[in-house]
Amino acid sequence: MNETGFQIQRSPDGSTWSNLTTVGAGITSYANTGLTASTTYYYRVSAFNGAGDGPWGNEASATPVGAATVPFAPLSLQAVAGDTQIV
Repeated sequence: MNETGFQIQRSPDGSTWSNLTTVGAGITSYANTGLTASTTYYYRVSAFNGAGDGPWGNEASATPVGAATVPFAPLSLQAVAGDTQIV
């Protein structure tokens, strides 16, 4: 390839785009952090070099999931030797 780098854009709706970042040639991934859980984000990428910008590639979307929650530990449990239940 003859790219100098890639422009990455993000959209909240798939039609209104804003520049997110620019990465160098050969970069094959980008971690977009600080996103809101359960919100869909749309992305597109374009290569560029000294001759100008290439066309935008296919759009992709991603919806981050919320942070995993750990359940509270049970309270007031008792185990009685020989029983088969915890009450």
